[in-house]
Amino acid sequence: RAARWTEEVQLLREEMRRVLAFLEWRSNWWKERPALRQVDTALAEALRAFASEQAQLQLNIVASFHDLWRKPL
Repeated sequence: RAARWTEEVQLLREEMRRVLAFLEWRSNWWKERPALRQVDTALAEALRAFASEQAQLQLNIVASFHDLWRKPL
């Protein structure tokens, strides 16, 4: 029974690692978005601002999860 719990903890840690990796990837994905569209200057600026905000949001979630998950496991 203890071995099953140990395996569950290992699986949970791996899932947590993958969530953090995905969020970091998604942040980079947002950073790349503005360069993919050819639009007028005003819209390009708005798209860059929105993408930057979304990228930072992903990184904030990473930091929050990292702090939350570091302690219990």
